[in-house]
Amino acid sequence: MRVITPPDNAEPPLKWRRADIAPIFNSRQAQIMKTKLAIIGLAALLAAGCSSGPVPVGKDTYMIHRGGWPAMNGFAVEADCYKAANSFCEDRGLIMVPVSTDTIDGKAFAHNASSKLVFKAIASTNASAVLATNLSVVVPAGH
Repeated sequence: MRVITPPDNAEPPLKWRRADIAPIFNSRQAQIMKTKLAIIGLAALLAAGCSSGPVPVGKDTYMIHRGGWPAMNGFAVEADCYKAANSFCEDRGLIMVPVSTDTIDGKAFAHNASSKLVFKAIASTNASAVLATNLSVVVPAGH
């Protein structure tokens, strides 16, 4: 068996030393990067909280909340609530009956558009009875 030895003038094998691999970011840059990542993470969490799926609030009663942008019309957000409520009920073979809505238009530098819809999810056999009790007509005085 033959043993190979390096010549006397050969350089020693490379060893990684901390000084050789200087940090890619200095401490100031690392702090800025951490701050940016924290802001992005917080924004993602806040954006996730802008809308909710149907939340039970009583017997066969649910609430959906949606948020929009500052310059957005509140009725566009309300329409999204109605779509989500209808989809929720259709998936379960039920009928959506609105109970109440609360809609706010967005205002720049003040607040975002938002809408909250409270609705009942009822079986189609009970729909006519519930619809008759929930529908009411408001007539102004003097008419």
